[in-house]
Order: sequence, then structure tokens, then C-alpha cells
Amino acid sequence: MAKSTLSGPSLSLPSSLFHQDLNSVNEQLRQVVESLKAHRERHEGAAPGQEEPRVRERLEEIEREHRRLIEQFGAVEDRTFRLTTLFVALHQLHQSTERADVLTALQEIVVNLLGSEQLAVFELAPGGKVLSLAHSAGISPAAWREVAVGDGCIGRVVTDGVSRLRPTRFRDATVTACVPLRAGRRIVGALAVFELLSHKALLSPFDLELLETLSIHAGAALCLAGHERREKA
Repeated sequence: MAKSTLSGPSLSLPSSLFHQDLNSVNEQLRQVVESLKAHRERHEGAAPGQEEPRVRERLEEIEREHRRLIEQFGAVEDRTFRLTTLFVALHQLHQSTERADVLTALQEIVVNLLGSEQLAVFELAPGGKVLSLAHSAGISPAAWREVAVGDGCIGRVVTDGVSRLRPTRFRDATVTACVPLRAGRRIVGALAVFELLSHKALLSPFDLELLETLSIHAGAALCLAGHERREKA
């Protein structure tokens, strides 16, 4: 498979921020341990009963701090795992120059990371007045074959470039989120996500971050795939 001569958005795992978070948690844990050691040493050198209330209070404080740090560490670890998963998914999105593979990768990201099996990918038709359905899953393609630019939440993300990240009714359906697909500064289409899976009530902050990331990467990947297809023709 030939590699594209165009360059898409840089794909680098955003690990430095999370390394800083993990280092911060580790440093706080180290300080807790050092504090515990210091209190134990003072307690061992004190007369019986002299330091017991203060040590007991300090130990309870340290235990509370320890629990808080463990929870913080778990949250950082979970976010790191999810972003690593996102990085792998975006790598799959960009590694193929076949349009069908890019669309399939985009669908897998929406299903596995966003938690929705209902989506539609639109591309801006020549002339810039209509969005044409390029790919869909879990919806009736006939009902969404075209959307006029400026029509409803899907058409408006193209005209103003602003993502819709709250559920909106459009054509008797609930569009949970819709983002413009960009290639550089150009808007080349739109991604609409409909109903979420039953176990998921709302989009999380991570989901919103993912959608904004897809707004950039999916549009660029589709444009690169289209460029490769025209070069092979």
C-alpha cells in the first residue's frame, strides 16, 4: 500500500502531561511515607502515653491522605489508559490510505470509545451546498442521504464550524453530538452521533475531547484517502 505524500495532523501520544501527574502522585505518596516514618521515630523515643493522641491523630490524617492519593492515582491511570487507547485508534485512522478503511476505523472509534452504534459521516458535495452521506451505521441511510448546509444541527456545524455536543432533535431523531470534519482550515464534512448505548446516559468530558479530536483527524484522514484515490486513478 502506497504511503500518502501529504502530511496529516501529528500523532504523538500526549504522555508528558500524565507522566507529570503520575510523578506528582508518587511524590505525594513519598511524602506521606516519610511523614509516617518521622512520627514513628518520635513516638518510639517518647515516654509511654506522651505522644499517643497526637500520633493517633496524625496516623488517621495520613490514612485519609493515602486513600485520597490512591483514588487520584487510579483516576490518572484510567485517563492514561483511555488516551492510549485513543492514540491507537487514531493511528489506525491515519495508517490506511483506503477510504473504506478510514470510514471503518472511524466507526470503530465511535462504537468502542464513544459508546454509540448509530452514526453518520457526511462529506461536503461539490458546490458546498449539500452534505452527502458517505457512511452510516445503525440508522436508515435513505433518511439521511443528504442534508442541506445550514439545515438543522448537522447542517449548521458546517456553516459556523461550531460543534453541537448536546442532544438535539433533527428529522425525528436524537442527534447526541455533531462535529464538523476539518482538513486544515477547511470544513469538509460532518460526523453525527445518534443514540448512545443503553448503559451510557451522557457523554463524559473525555467523550467531548474525543469528538473534538475526531473533528480534526477524521476529516484529514478522509481527505488524504481521497487524494490517494485520485492519484491512483
